[in-house]
Formats: sequence, C-alpha cells, structure tokens
Amino acid sequence: MKNKYVCRSKISEDKFRKIIKYFVLDLDPQKIASLTSLNRNTVNRYLVRIRERIYTVCVRQSPFDQHAVGFLDDTLGSARIFGLIENGLRVHTDLIPVQSTARLRHCLKANGDGRSLCLPERWTCYDGIVDMESQRLYGLATYGNNNGRNASCGRVIEDFLGYAQKRMLHMHLSVMDHFGLHLKECEFRFNHREEDIYQLLLKMFRERPLT
Repeated sequence: MKNKYVCRSKISEDKFRKIIKYFVLDLDPQKIASLTSLNRNTVNRYLVRIRERIYTVCVRQSPFDQHAVGFLDDTLGSARIFGLIENGLRVHTDLIPVQSTARLRHCLKANGDGRSLCLPERWTCYDGIVDMESQRLYGLATYGNNNGRNASCGRVIEDFLGYAQKRMLHMHLSVMDHFGLHLKECEFRFNHREEDIYQLLLKMFRERPLT
C-alpha cells in the first residue's frame, strides 16, 4: 500500500496520520486501536517504531558522547538512572549503562545531602543525575572537567522533571519495558513544547519514512 510515511506499509496514510495524531495526544494503545479500527498489536508495533525514531533523533541532537544507541538493549535502561544537561530552554538525557550503575549509586549515596557531589570525571558532564529507584535528583558540584557548571540544577531541568514525572506516573513507567524509549519521548516532547508536534512528526516521516 502506498504510504509516504512508511516503507512497505500495510496501512493507509490516513490511518498513519491518525496514529500520529492520537500518539501526540498521549492516548493509550487500546484507545488508539479503537479510534483507528486497527488491531492493537498493529498499533503497538507502530508506536514502538515511532518511539525508536524519536530516540534516534534525540541521540543525534544530544551533546553527550553517546556510549550506545540502546533502545533495543534492555540492559541499558533497566537500572533507570540517567544524567541530564540543560541547554538553553532544552534538556538532554543520557541513560547510564547498567554495568556502571552500582558504582554511581555508591558515589551518590556517599554524599548524604545530594547537594555537594564530587564524582569521577566521567560523570561530571551532567548538570544533574536522576535515580528512579530512589526517586531522587542529585545536583552536581563543580569538579574536574565540569567546566564550572552550577552545583544546583536549573529551572528548566526542574520543569522537565516535573513534566516527565507526571507522564511516568500516568503511564506507570517505573515498571514498564522500554524505559529508555519513553524517557527520550519525554525529552522530545518537552524540547518541542512550543511547536506543533503532530506536524513535526509528519514532516520527519515524510523526509525519512519508517522502515
């Protein structure tokens, strides 16, 4: 079926646009399936592919030196601990690989108040670190090659975390699979909060259709 948004698509362009519309509205897969008259498994597959593309876009826009593109690797986000950096009115997130989380949590817990952290240089690029296990945000102190970044997290990061936490609680992300995908979706939605995300996504898929 011809569909300029999806290669070798089995659904029409109109159906895909509706999936995007209801995705932007944050409707759950069952509701989207009902409104589009599509099978729920079909809707779920498209939602995962849409989120994978969003993840890739966010990684490409990220200021971090990416250690991996890990949305298909459950070990990357399974520990649910991530760093953040404030970039103007945007926030970028970076999932910590599971093999590093034990040491990082040890360092964080060694600094009782969480406000004056001195971490190994590899983690000083962040403005803050969030540990979903403890539901805590740690602001980072200036250390090593931290380039004089502030010890306390900025308002934009706080706004992002408030927004992300609300979505995570709504979607029960603390126990969901694909945590990394949903975290990057929060990042994408927050960073484009002043834009028409529906039109932005359609343009993205016109220029580079889903495969």
